[in-house]
Amino acid sequence: MILSTKGLNYSVRGVPIVHDVNLGIVKGEMFGLVGPNGSGKSTLLRLIQGILAPTKGASFLHGENVASMPRRLVAQTIAFVEQHSDSVDRLTVRDVVELGRNPWLTALQPWSEEDDRIVDQALADVEMSAMEARLWHTLSGGERQRVQLARALAQHPRLLLLDEPTNHLDIHHQLAILGLVRNLQITAVVALHDLNHALMCDRVGVMHGGKLVAVGSPKEILNPELLRNVFGVQVNVLTDPSDGRRVMSFTL
Repeated sequence: MILSTKGLNYSVRGVPIVHDVNLGIVKGEMFGLVGPNGSGKSTLLRLIQGILAPTKGASFLHGENVASMPRRLVAQTIAFVEQHSDSVDRLTVRDVVELGRNPWLTALQPWSEEDDRIVDQALADVEMSAMEARLWHTLSGGERQRVQLARALAQHPRLLLLDEPTNHLDIHHQLAILGLVRNLQITAVVALHDLNHALMCDRVGVMHGGKLVAVGSPKEILNPELLRNVFGVQVNVLTDPSDGRRVMSFTL
């Protein structure tokens, strides 16, 4: 178990945002986190990394309370890609990705050829090598999202947290990014808006009203009854005749 949370709670002015979440993430798995808008997915990711301090409970990385770990060690272990990420306008694409190496640099271990190699690979992984000299403010929303994922990959974390990483991306890059995360030798927790994308995950957790109401395999969890109760939609589960994969369609 690389990550666990125990009784994790977070409130703002007495209003519960995340309530009593107990979760365990297995090393190497891609864990999808789904739920309606406002269900607590983004807040849970921030609590896991220690960006937010829980009102009650804790998150643990390899059994150690994240709140008690040095921030540098947390940054070497966990990378977080937010929905909306900003950077200084005059930075280039490569500058932004190079920021991912900061947790590993010290006076005794300055920038090296290995850092250049890692940045080159991260840019290639998200198909942004040809744009490495572009300025940040000239990028589209989808291009910025890909650059931020490259920055996270350059960080060489053991745990990757992604908050709706397919936002702003065209369908080609949605599938490419999720396929990349799926094939990485890394543990990933991915908050997703598209329920069909969640079918690519090893396991799925469903958030509703700040609570983690179900955890299991996509086939087990993403069923019509649960999705109707949580999302208020009717679900039809179809089979793609080309490859036998499950596909869901939705109606009110």
